[in-house]
Amino acid sequence: MNVILGYVFNPDLLQNILSVTEERALSIQVLISGQSQILLFSICPPIFKILSNVEGSATSENKAQQKAMLFFWYFFLIVRFMGQIVWDIASEYFTGSKSSITILTLFEIP
Repeated sequence: MNVILGYVFNPDLLQNILSVTEERALSIQVLISGQSQILLFSICPPIFKILSNVEGSATSENKAQQKAMLFFWYFFLIVRFMGQIVWDIASEYFTGSKSSITILTLFEIP
């Protein structure tokens, strides 16, 4: 998420658009980054509740809410703690580039 926000709310772009100093542009970027994550994580539970109702495996409202929370926590864990790793893997996969560091090279003993 920070990578996407870094492209959208680039401090240089904010400096040119808002005519502010570099320090102010960086503080605006940090504020927007935090607010966008709050917005994302507050919108997700209703979206996942809709998905759990549409998915069809829940036999009751209680099961649908449990499924929605399960979807939300998986999403939260992946985005919040592994988001950068998943983003790097997806971008390398779609661009066809190879990473210089692989999992096997991380565990090699010199």
